[in-house]
Amino acid sequence: MKTKIVVLVGIAFCTMLLVSPALASDTGTIEIYGNANEDDTIDMRDLTYVKLIFFGKKPETELADAKYDGKINPLDFIQIKLIIVRKESELTLVDSADRIVTVKKPIEKIVVLDSDAAEAVTVLGKGDEVVGIVDSVERKSFYFPEMSKKPIVGTWKEFDYEAIAALDPDLVISYVSKVSGVDEHLEPMGIAVVALDFYKQNTLSEEVEKLGCILNKRDEVKNYNDWCKEKEEEVKSLVDGLTEEQKPTVFMEGKYKGPGEIGTKGPGSASDDLCAMAGGINIAGDLDTTYPYVTWEWVITENPDVIIKEKYTSPCWCWDNTADPQELIDEITGRDGASAITAVKEDKVFACCCEPLFGMDSVVGLTYRAKSLHPEFDLDPDSVYKEYVERYLNIEYPEGMIPLYPPPGS
Repeated sequence: MKTKIVVLVGIAFCTMLLVSPALASDTGTIEIYGNANEDDTIDMRDLTYVKLIFFGKKPETELADAKYDGKINPLDFIQIKLIIVRKESELTLVDSADRIVTVKKPIEKIVVLDSDAAEAVTVLGKGDEVVGIVDSVERKSFYFPEMSKKPIVGTWKEFDYEAIAALDPDLVISYVSKVSGVDEHLEPMGIAVVALDFYKQNTLSEEVEKLGCILNKRDEVKNYNDWCKEKEEEVKSLVDGLTEEQKPTVFMEGKYKGPGEIGTKGPGSASDDLCAMAGGINIAGDLDTTYPYVTWEWVITENPDVIIKEKYTSPCWCWDNTADPQELIDEITGRDGASAITAVKEDKVFACCCEPLFGMDSVVGLTYRAKSLHPEFDLDPDSVYKEYVERYLNIEYPEGMIPLYPPPGS
């Protein structure tokens, strides 16, 4: 068994019976103890498998010890049965920081330490159980009109642990990058901490699965995953028909500090993954770092077919006018040497709001990205976004909102 940090926490957990293949983890294995045959679900096959281990007919697997007590025995049989029927009182999982976490029911009070966790909890219908937030959730009141009013326990980078403890939460959800410090402060207080990111495409499905188990929202997870798969397949079916020559080269610009220092998205970034899935070729995809800075001269030399300015617009949702995104585009097209770039010559410079690009709504971002790279695709990203926010966030989609400008093909 791998060596991991063991954290005992008191939260609810139940396992999912089905995982959306389009959003499954790289391994295809849901890391929940009780998943004895180490596939993508816990079902009667796991009960059979763990019995075969007990009787010496199968080798022991890492996740077979459903009770996580160091031995395989009939208690594991009972635990797996309880998981299947959603009646377990505790369960053990591996979170996204590779920590082994034992959890108990019920979950009634949640603290979210980032807006991605807030969105995931909302999508699964448990937003009312959030009792504490950070400032990034407050700024996104457009997504979280009620949750944004909850007590603030810090910023997304620094937390007030006394304020968290005063809320007496059953569960605290943290980014992987922050969980070590969070757990160091809260574990001695007996407060449960689970690391789940909800913004990386290769772990999103399994993280949603685990949260759904924790919150006893298995059916809601299946509904969400199935919807995402449907929308993703719409894009994939179109991209699969492209030749390599039909895939445009793309420069995705982030923070602009001047012509000698322009932020972009390299290999391993969410934008790089999104670009490839949408049928594009990231000109920074072969650089050495995930979030490199490049020069404008380098961009001119690379001569991209499409330029996309990615911009966070918080505390506004996206743009409610064309002047603001047009100003971003004009700044790019007005730079020295810009007129020599194919994207500028062919009017393929876009401003894109970052809000739907990453996280729980990333399939919306995928649809926008595919439409910007291939305006000929029969896709309606505005409708996909509207469906997401009204169906899963239970809020009204603002008429006239502009997530991407100009409209592709206009």
